Order: sequence, then structure tokens, then C-alpha cells
Amino acid sequence: MKRIQYLLTVIFLVGTISLVFQRCEEPDYVERTNYEILIGEFFEQHPDSFSIFLDVLKRSETLAFLKAYGAYTCFAPTNEAFNNYFASMGIGSIEEMSVADLKSLVRFCVIKDTLSSENFVDGRMNSPTLYGQYLTYGTYFEDGEIVKKINKYAVIDQIDIRVTNGIIHTLKNVLEPEIKTISQYVESTEGYSIFTQALKETGLYDSLNITPSPERDTIWYTFFAVSDEILKADGIESLDDLKAKYQTEDRPNGLYLYIAYHILQDQYHFISDLISSKAVATKAPSEVLTIRTKGTDVLINDDYFAGIYEPGFEIRRSESDQTAANGVLHFMNGNFAIKVRYPFAVYWDVCDQIELRKMPGVFRKNGQSNLANGTFENISWEPEDALIHYNANNTVNGDNCFVFRDWFHIDFRPEIVKSITLKTPTLVKGTYKIWVGTRSQASSSRQYKAYTYFDGEQTSKILDGAKCYRSYGRYATDGELNQNGMKIYQYDPSHYYTDDPAMIQTMIDNGRAHNWLEDPTGEWGRYLCQDAGTVVVNETGTHTIQFVATAGGNGSYFRMDMIQFIPVEEDQNWPRVNIMDGSLVYKEDLEAGIFPPY
Repeated sequence: MKRIQYLLTVIFLVGTISLVFQRCEEPDYVERTNYEILIGEFFEQHPDSFSIFLDVLKRSETLAFLKAYGAYTCFAPTNEAFNNYFASMGIGSIEEMSVADLKSLVRFCVIKDTLSSENFVDGRMNSPTLYGQYLTYGTYFEDGEIVKKINKYAVIDQIDIRVTNGIIHTLKNVLEPEIKTISQYVESTEGYSIFTQALKETGLYDSLNITPSPERDTIWYTFFAVSDEILKADGIESLDDLKAKYQTEDRPNGLYLYIAYHILQDQYHFISDLISSKAVATKAPSEVLTIRTKGTDVLINDDYFAGIYEPGFEIRRSESDQTAANGVLHFMNGNFAIKVRYPFAVYWDVCDQIELRKMPGVFRKNGQSNLANGTFENISWEPEDALIHYNANNTVNGDNCFVFRDWFHIDFRPEIVKSITLKTPTLVKGTYKIWVGTRSQASSSRQYKAYTYFDGEQTSKILDGAKCYRSYGRYATDGELNQNGMKIYQYDPSHYYTDDPAMIQTMIDNGRAHNWLEDPTGEWGRYLCQDAGTVVVNETGTHTIQFVATAGGNGSYFRMDMIQFIPVEEDQNWPRVNIMDGSLVYKEDLEAGIFPPY
């Protein structure tokens, strides 16, 4: 008996020492789990740290919903945070604040979703606050230490305190909702006087100065501001200089168009949204901005046109993603203006929808989710009571070769889902060939056939769910595939990656021989892009594409991964899309032995 007690004592001491060392490694970030209490009860049980926030909840009559079952994320300021806040406001306590202001403060601290620190990436949160504005997250290097902040100023104290109805993250600063409009924010920011004057001169100041109200629909804006310093470097030292440069006899409304080109209307785009959009329509009629990343830099209008490289203009990431009452602001490192646009390829990952991004437990997570009509703003289907499915990370017959390993799974036949309509990303006017990335089932008579409609006009091609290049039984060339209305569109970095320099030439030789697929006669041969026809885009902007099933039996599935719009004069087969991260892979790099990392 004594021997057992001795062993238990040793085990306890070892465990205690281990815990002490673990706590010493990360003293500021402590995860606590208590599934027996609710968020509101947690604050009641920790008055030393949260008595002021608890008083805010009581006075604003918002404590009840945080003591009810649900799924919330609460960013809770500590007592110290509130005391510093009162000092900065010149007040003594919350008693000097109105109930309406306290309610706004609470609503701005709470998200109706469970977001753990694993969901935090630099940029905006996946879901808005109850106030309606998004919070942003960022990491900063200050005084030799990494500091993590919400909205660029609220330092995170502790993370991932899990309770029955959600997650609590504690803050060293009080979060306040933005009350300034975009116009007010630009005007109040030092060094932006020329842009402020231009906004007023063109009348666009008023457009960007409307505060959201329950009495009217909110129009959200994204604005790209250029400082006086940047304008002066471009030879512009006053409003008159700006007008002289952009407002000519041939273009009497040039100043208006110049400012409008810096505005995205009905778009609430943080940097992460811009990156995924690739191109966005501006308030200047039929004019778009293209978005490209180079390393950590995000560039506007960094493009190749007619074989000529046109350097882009960098967004100041450290200052941007600034929320305003009616949108978001970005601050530029260069002065950009309208220029002639040519058609450019759009590689559209159809599953990258904002509504799915707001489902952190679903988006690109293993499993299948049933989706009803009305889930998406930009996707609908018939009949209205039918369901489609979002699949991620699952395997299909032992393999999955979709980009990001997710796709829409649709029971596609006239009796179940007979049509699906999607709103496209921005397309610049021009002539494009449409390619639909999907998975087919060779030699299956039950598979779907479907017409494609672009802006209501039927194209000349029919999608065939039984069509694939697996049946070739060998490695087909791009030309052979194109003649039969197919192409390879994806690239798996595991196929030809090597860290052995002696193997690089062997990998290049195999890639050339196999058309850069590991085995198109197996599962990979079912994953392809089908030619859905050639269309003329007459106006720059978003458009509609619709697929209508004309045939299909039991087990007729349309697995939709990507839709590509490629100008007819460009290479239709390259670049391909890296299935792991969505990046573009160029044949010239592979031929040179430059393989994407795996």
C-alpha cells in the first residue's frame, strides 16, 4: 500500500512540475475550459478582472443573452482596460455613459459565432459583430515582442476561454464601434487634405458620408485613399494640380472619374477579400481594379498587358483594413488612375463564397453540409426547395483532386436539381472561353448532360457528366484533349516535388512525358475542365452563368469545383491551379525544375 502511495506521489509531483514549466512558456495566453457555465456567468465569477464589464452588461440590459444558450464569441475588456478607457475619455465611470452607448459597445464586442484563436488570420474576422461591423486581427512586432491586436489597437490578453455558449477572449483595451463615415475619417486624418478637397469638389464626399440607419438600406463602400505626400511625389501639390492632370477638355468629368476609380460601391472589402476577388468593379463606370500579391505585398493594377509589364501600386497593409461606419478604408503607397483595360483570365474557385467563409466549422473542413436556397447571395437553383451539398476534404473513390479539396455536390437531373445559376466575379469586356472544372464518370449512361447559359444566352457546348480523359488509357497531350473539349486544370505539388538536386531532371522528364499528371489513366483522369463554350462579355462587371440539366439518372452528380474564364487569345491550358493553395503553376517554371513546395 505504501509503495502505491509513493508511486502516486511521484506521478503527482512530475505532473505538477510539467504544468509549471508549460505555464512559464506562455504566461499571457492561457486556454481555460469550463463547459458548466455560460459567458455571462463567467464574468460574474471573476469580478477581480471583469466587474466593470459585468456592470456594462447589466446597465445595457444585455447580460441575459450572454447567460442564454447559443454560440457566441466575446472580446471582453478587463477592469484595467476600462479604467484606462475612462481616463482617456475624461470620465470617472460607466455611469457617465448613456445606455445606448453601452449597448453599442457590448454589441461591438460580441460575434454570433464561435471563433477560436485558430480562426484568427491577419485581416477581418469571418463573421461580423452584432453591431454589424467586422473586427480585424493582426500581429505586430513592438519593443522586441510579438503583440496580437484586435482592430489594430486592442491588445489581446488571454485567448480561448471556452464556456458552454461560446468562447471568450480578453482584451487590454476597450473596443469601440467606428462612428466616423469614410468621408469623415479621410478628412480627420492628417495628410489627406487634397483627397478630401477632391471628394467635396466631385460631390462624392456626400456619398461616402451616409451613416447606416435602420430606416434605410445600408450602402457599404471600400475606399482607397492617397496621401498628400504620395500625390506630391507624382507632381500634384494641390487640388488644382489634380484637376489639371485628370480633368481635360476631352474628359471634363476626369476628376470625378479619378476619385470614383478609388471607390468600390456596395462592396465591403478587406484586404483578404480583395486578394480572393482578383478583380473588383469600381464606381467609375465599367472600370475595374486588379489585385495581385507578391510575397506579403498586395498590389493594385500590377499587370501584364500585350506582353508588357505594368508595375502596380502597393496597399499599405499596416494602416489599411480601417473600418468606418459605412465601410472600410485602405491607404496607398502610390497614386493610381484609370487606364485602358484588356480581358484577363479569371480562375474562379466557386466554393470560395463569403457565406461559407463565415462558417469556420464548415469551410474547407472535413465533412458534407446540406445547403438550402437562400444560403448564398450569388448562387441559386431550381426547384427552390431542393438542397445542394458542400463537401470538403472527403475522398471520392479513394482520391480527391479538387482545388482546396472542396466542391459543390449537386444531384443534377431534371427531377432533383434541374438548374443552378451563379453570379460571376468581375469580368473585363472581351471574348472568353469558359471551362468548368468537375469530376466525371466515364461510360456511365446515367450521368447528366447540361446546357450552359451566359447572361441568358445559350452557348454552343453541352456539359457531359460521362466525358473524361481517363478512357484514353495513356498520357494525352493538351492538343488532343482540347480537340475533344477537355483540358487538365489542376496540379498536385506532391507529384513532382523533390529536394534532391540529382532528381530534378528525372522529374522534368517524367512531367513532360506524363503531361504533369501522376496517372491520368486512374482517378486523376476523372477530374477535368470541360469546354462550356465561347462568350462575348460586352460590359465590364459581374454576369450570370447558368447550367440547366437536360438528362440524368439516379446517381447523376455534378461536382463543381472551378469555373475559368480565359480570353480566347491566351493559352487555354496553362497556368494550372495548385490544388493545395490555389496558386497558379506555370509550365515554364516546371520545365526549369522550379516545383511548388509540398
